[in-house]
Amino acid sequence: MKNNLELDNILKELPHGGNIYRAAKICKKAPSEIIDLSASTNPLITSREILKKIQKLFREISIFLDKYPDPECTQLKKIIAEKYKISEKAILCGNGSTELIYLSIRALSPDKVLIVEPTFIEYEKVTRISGVKKINRIFDLKKEKILKKLKTALKKEKVQAIFLCNPNNPTGWVIEKKKILEIVSEYPDITFLIDEAFIEFCEKESLLREATFYPNLIVFRSFTKFFGLAGLRLGYLVGNEKLIERLKNYKEPWSVNMFAQTLGVFLLTDKNFIKKSLQFFKKEKQYVETALQKIKVEFFPSVTNFYLLYLPKGLDLTKYLLKSGILVRNCYNFYGLNENYIRVSLKKRKENQKFLRVLKTWLKDLL
Repeated sequence: MKNNLELDNILKELPHGGNIYRAAKICKKAPSEIIDLSASTNPLITSREILKKIQKLFREISIFLDKYPDPECTQLKKIIAEKYKISEKAILCGNGSTELIYLSIRALSPDKVLIVEPTFIEYEKVTRISGVKKINRIFDLKKEKILKKLKTALKKEKVQAIFLCNPNNPTGWVIEKKKILEIVSEYPDITFLIDEAFIEFCEKESLLREATFYPNLIVFRSFTKFFGLAGLRLGYLVGNEKLIERLKNYKEPWSVNMFAQTLGVFLLTDKNFIKKSLQFFKKEKQYVETALQKIKVEFFPSVTNFYLLYLPKGLDLTKYLLKSGILVRNCYNFYGLNENYIRVSLKKRKENQKFLRVLKTWLKDLL
């Protein structure tokens, strides 16, 4: 009975995926035994080949442990600028993109914000604790309707800032950058906060370069998802140089540690890792999509490394999977969704197979 109560609590109290420590406690397993499909990260970061390189890098910089990290992230910004052909002055690095999202709202201090839903729940949290007077929302699960609703909402009421996750978490769709830029150009008095945490899966839709010369556009990038550095925390934002100088005034010093900076440089320059990761996810996407279609599970098309599933009794399934040592992201606390929506990320074949096998067993028992 106690175990069931704890199981209910872990689903209702945790606002995000990725907490393998609480999940392990419930399952009475070690955290390393949990198959974490709740966090959409890259499992290849822990491959033997990459770990050897990381260990070598860490040995090389360990002599600087008694020194402060570079507060400007000079080398990391240099590599980002070279890779994307932008100015180093247009870049601000942080302890994950979430730090920079919070920083941006503090600096902009908008009265009214519009959030495109369903999406990353931290957008709502940061607006509330930063004293935003009003939060407007538009909601749809289909990207075809989102832009139409956005244009209608902007004609009805003026806002100072808009949050748009592109590609979107948790639906997995991506809006073409041409269509976003049309709205950005039409509303120069609104700051568009574009979260590109999953953009590595469709780089052609990135607004990174455009953010350097549009004064009302900020683009956030993360090393958590595609590069798998969830545990080290690293991200950056790009905007025009004048805006960057303004944002710097709100940033805490030394928030990016030397290990994160070093790994960021390494991963951005490791073309083999990027190529292998894209090939890996493409293969696993095909495998998982085919398997889900065979067992007739409803899922939303995704350009990313995760899928949004809809299943009756989704909360029961979440618990069932957790008892088997599989952690998924129940979407009960996403605006507009409920406990029957589940987000599942792609991992290595063996882990994906176990998830599908347990899911198939649960569906049979349901009939």
